[in-house]
Amino acid sequence: SFTGNTDQHYFLEYSRRYLEMIGQAPHDIRDANFKLDGRPDRELVLKLANVYVDMCFEQWHLSRRGMVGAEIWSHWQENMMAGFSRAAFQQAWAIIRADKKCDTEFLLFVERSIARLTTKKETALSGGLPVALSAEAANGRMSYQSTQLSPRQ
Repeated sequence: SFTGNTDQHYFLEYSRRYLEMIGQAPHDIRDANFKLDGRPDRELVLKLANVYVDMCFEQWHLSRRGMVGAEIWSHWQENMMAGFSRAAFQQAWAIIRADKKCDTEFLLFVERSIARLTTKKETALSGGLPVALSAEAANGRMSYQSTQLSPRQ
C-alpha cells in the first residue's frame, strides 16, 4: 500500500489522467501487430503518445526529486515499461522523440528502456543470442546530441 497523503494524491491523479487518455485511444492501441502508418487516426495516436510521454516525464521527475516514495515509483516504472513495450508506442516514439524538449536524462531513460525491452524480446526470438544494436543503448553507451541519439565517444 502507498503511504502518505502525497503519494496517494499523485497515484490517484495519474491514474485518472491515464484512464482519461487511454479512453481516447483506438481500440487496437495495445495490439502487438499495431501499424501506425496509413491509419486515419494517426495524428490522434501521435498526440496521445506525446501526452503519455509528458505524463511519464512528470512521474520520472517527481521520483528524481524525491517527491514520491519508492513503492509508487516502482509501480509507475513497471507500467511505463508495459507502455514502452507496445508496438503503437514504439512506432509513435520513433516519430515524436526528435521534437521532445524535456530533460535529456529522461529521454535517455526512455531510449534505454525501449532498448532493454527490445533486446529481451529479440534475444528470446533469436534463441538467446544478444542483439548488438539494442545492447549498445541498453548498456548506456548512447547520448543525445541535439535531438539525435548517437554513440558516446
